[in-house]
Amino acid sequence: CYLDRERAIDFSTTTETHFVFRTIVEQEIDAYVARLPVTIWSSAYSPAHPYGMTFFASINGSLTGNMGLPMEVLIPLLQRSGIVIQPRS
Repeated sequence: CYLDRERAIDFSTTTETHFVFRTIVEQEIDAYVARLPVTIWSSAYSPAHPYGMTFFASINGSLTGNMGLPMEVLIPLLQRSGIVIQPRS
């Protein structure tokens, strides 16, 4: 949901992401669990973590929506609200 009353923007949507995992051997799982804080992630992995991304054979949909807000939806709305998107200096 995105609401900007000054510009009469009232927007709500959902995004989907479909992940296909590759075959993961037990040694990889053991190493992953031993080295990373898997108990803080709801699914015991984090696609935001570089090694977590190696578990997927394919990803279809919103990558950022899986880890928070879908940037492909949010950025255009922020721009419509007059917010300039730029890196921090």
